[in-house]
Amino acid sequence: MVECTCQNRQVSLVFGWAERRSAVAATLSVVVPVYGTKRDLPACLESLRTQSLRDAEFLLVDDASPDGAGAVLAEYARRDSRFRVLTHSQNRGLFAARMTGADAATGKYLAFLDSDDFVSVDFYRAAVALAEENDFDLVMGDTVWQRENGDRFVRPVHADCVLEDELRGDAVRDAFFQQAMTCYSFHTIWNKVIRRDLWLRCAPYYAPLAKKHIVMTEDIAFSVVLYFFAQGFGRHRGDGVFYCEHASSSTGAAGNPAKFRKNYADIAQVFAFADEFLHQQGADQARQQLQKARKWYARMWAEQARKAANQPEISRLTAALCPDFSLDEDANLPEIFWFDQPMTPWRDGTERIKRAILGLDGIDCPVISLDVFDTLILRPFRTPIDLFHTLEGKWQRAARRNMTSFAQARTEAESCARAWLPETQADVTMWNIYSAMMQNLGVSDDCVGQMTYNEREAEVHFCRPRKIGVQLFNLAKAAGKRVVLTSDMYLDADTIRRMLEKCGVRGWDGFLLSNEQNALKWNGALYRKLTAQLGVKPDNVLHIGDNAKIDVEAAKKAGLHALLLPRPADVFMDADCTQMANLGHGCLAGFTTANAMQPLALRCAQGLAANRFFDDGYAPATADSAFAAYPSRLGYYAVGTHLLALAKWLLCRCRADGVKRLVFLARDGALLRQAVELLRTDADAVETDYIPASRRCLLPALMANPTDWAALPVRWAVYTPEKTLKLLSFCTLDAPESELRHQAEAAGFPWQSPFQEKTRWESFLRFFRDKLYDGCRHQAAYSAARAYYEEKLPEGAACFDMGYSGRLQAALCQLTQHAVPVYYVHADGRNSERLSAAYDFPVHCFYPMPPAMSGAFREFLLSSDEAPCVGFERQNARVVPVYAQEGRNEAAHFLSTCVQHHALQFVRDFRDTFAGTGVMQSLDSPGVQLAMSLPFEGALRQLPEADAELLRNIPFEDMVFAGEDALDLRTLVCDQSAEAALAAHEMGAADAPSRMIGFIPEQTGLVKRTIGFLLFDRETFRKKLRKRMHRSPK
Repeated sequence: MVECTCQNRQVSLVFGWAERRSAVAATLSVVVPVYGTKRDLPACLESLRTQSLRDAEFLLVDDASPDGAGAVLAEYARRDSRFRVLTHSQNRGLFAARMTGADAATGKYLAFLDSDDFVSVDFYRAAVALAEENDFDLVMGDTVWQRENGDRFVRPVHADCVLEDELRGDAVRDAFFQQAMTCYSFHTIWNKVIRRDLWLRCAPYYAPLAKKHIVMTEDIAFSVVLYFFAQGFGRHRGDGVFYCEHASSSTGAAGNPAKFRKNYADIAQVFAFADEFLHQQGADQARQQLQKARKWYARMWAEQARKAANQPEISRLTAALCPDFSLDEDANLPEIFWFDQPMTPWRDGTERIKRAILGLDGIDCPVISLDVFDTLILRPFRTPIDLFHTLEGKWQRAARRNMTSFAQARTEAESCARAWLPETQADVTMWNIYSAMMQNLGVSDDCVGQMTYNEREAEVHFCRPRKIGVQLFNLAKAAGKRVVLTSDMYLDADTIRRMLEKCGVRGWDGFLLSNEQNALKWNGALYRKLTAQLGVKPDNVLHIGDNAKIDVEAAKKAGLHALLLPRPADVFMDADCTQMANLGHGCLAGFTTANAMQPLALRCAQGLAANRFFDDGYAPATADSAFAAYPSRLGYYAVGTHLLALAKWLLCRCRADGVKRLVFLARDGALLRQAVELLRTDADAVETDYIPASRRCLLPALMANPTDWAALPVRWAVYTPEKTLKLLSFCTLDAPESELRHQAEAAGFPWQSPFQEKTRWESFLRFFRDKLYDGCRHQAAYSAARAYYEEKLPEGAACFDMGYSGRLQAALCQLTQHAVPVYYVHADGRNSERLSAAYDFPVHCFYPMPPAMSGAFREFLLSSDEAPCVGFERQNARVVPVYAQEGRNEAAHFLSTCVQHHALQFVRDFRDTFAGTGVMQSLDSPGVQLAMSLPFEGALRQLPEADAELLRNIPFEDMVFAGEDALDLRTLVCDQSAEAALAAHEMGAADAPSRMIGFIPEQTGLVKRTIGFLLFDRETFRKKLRKRMHRSPK
């Protein structure tokens, strides 16, 4: 039985207890199931009462709560008509309680909130607005975890769980099911706002499950149906739900076997329901992904079960949940909890600003003043002066060639204009600035007119909305505040209005511009003008801006309330907030950091990254990390800048070398090929292709001659006879494994014992050739590989590969019977030169010397996560690649996919923002390309410990060299970083940890070694030169 204690009522727009008014449907209905949470209810209900969206109803479902929570609910319903209490006479479970509330909802949109959680003050208003503006069926917000001690943090992987902030059509369904429930923020129901039309379409499917008592993972049941039918999905960032962790919550069952068994039963019922629904819809592919999700949950709960059940019972429960689950093979996999591992403290600055706008924390100002530039409007530059550099080409045309750069001329002209201002004028205008330029340089009126126009148009062209600033503007308007824009700026009001219009800022109540008001902020004069024109007292105004001195200190001195919204670029450059800007510092030993990090393209890249990740100036960030463990930040800034530089280098080389067909070798070339395709213009005639090529599939060619066996590219110490025969299966006798094992052990080679000495490895290879080698199978494998590559690599084609020794390229040349030029990121500096000469293939390298960090981490970030090619086979007169059975695991797949998605997004953003400007043209310079790669090399070499957590339990496959398919990436990176630091230390480097373009002197000839020291480590060069001169005096 369900009873309702009050009716729908409209409420007045006040922030006290709502007034009762006539019945009308609300914009949003929020359903709050309540059971056993009396202690936490006040925080939950207060967060609803103070929501910025006033046109809402709150449906409180008392699911027969045994702790007296009903009295708390009744009091809120008595005092605020937006709260309605719905009562279950007996406990029916969380799923049914949500359904009861949803059935009673009247809003256009629907949301759910658990009664022991609470919501940020502006989430529902902002989410509904996003849904309305974009016709979204679902809007997902952030999740902030709160521990019982009050600590609040975010899980960066959860924040990045959806790659796109907007999904349409089948992409909504595909994105949801492809993730296979590995990151639960995507499928939890309580961090979403749902269009009620979508809910009503889904509701009939829920009816059978609503009759059962379901608590655990009920979100999955709801979400499977919702995402299946949703046609529009939006991601709102910066607001959301505070998830409060409690040992007594429904997910906690340690020490309570009965509760644990109930949880298992619930999960089994939910997955059975979801599977049946998808079966009815004929969604076979989604069912496959659901099965993966079921197995994932079985793994996760089997690990948790150890605290509440014995082994036989765990086996029984998991078998009921997932029949395909094997407790021995599938349980206790470390990547199961990878998605929850990295955690970053949450910062409350933006929430405090929103609460201040709403007058919730003791200050209620009727007037909200907002700064304009860097508060409401952003430009994609590290500093505003960078915009002037983009006008250099137009300046040279207008001034008919001038030795003075426009940025210098423009900056000096503004300084002079300010110095020459009469006492009666407070701020400069564009006219003042360009008049000073005429006096300084003697340029013509036409030139000044053209450049004035160009600068105004550039400001409009490059401006972008600062999302959080526009959100604050809209929040203030929605709260009934008078909103005034207050700006110190030389631009004219018409240009600024055009910029504001482009950024979606409309409907302000006042606009005070320094050069029109003849008053500035820094001395309080513009703030005094504001209060005088509005006829309000200073303490009735809250000013928000990005400058601590001008927007906060000066405003407070003028009697206003003021809060800081930090400028994105300031946060990016602040080492007390993040180490992102420091990546690559010192990587070019012998060059000053200032010079190395100064190219305009890199500054623009930093501007893009700052605006993307610190649009909210209080976004999670820590001083001991570069990326705060966000895969998106690693991908966008570090990998993205390098990817852009590498793609531009490759296009420039192909243009210069006349290459018409460029073949990217898998798996290293997949991401770069996409970047090249994004940047390719009509001037680039090269066509691209992508084919598999790995040490494994090229082994038949790498071992074509008996002398090649000694150079087999493996680390013999990790190999066993068993692993060796698996590696050489293409040329091993076709016999049962038991027979091969018997022969090996009879010859004195224990089957699973690693080779302790190289001589033992060599002895085994001789034994293999004498007893187990099948030359016919080897020849067949060689012929298949040759047929494949002869077709894919005709004369005139060139390759891209990550690089190193040149062995693979030599094998390709051998198979195709002609030289195949190759483009590498870098070569090893030893074998590559020898093999290039022996097989006559040209080698072109992005880096002239091996970087300090290479191998696993570089390849993981840049390579496709598809399964590796292990050979070729003939099918119907065609030769096709054969791939390994498994690719990367779920965690590794997600990490690489997320990083690479955002890296490509950076390339798109940079291209779209700076196309046709000198910024893009500058990327043709090798020096700029190198500088753009500094953040990437810095991330490889200097990855902070907090960010390295992303690599924990991430496997890296290297079956040929290392003989392993699950090397721990974090361990590999740490080991290689230590080796690089040691090598740098032995070189006498003062800043060993920050070395990028390094080289190992012992592996380099005298001439190259001398050049290397001279270019990249001049201090060591001077020391060695002094020592040599001391040994050999004149």
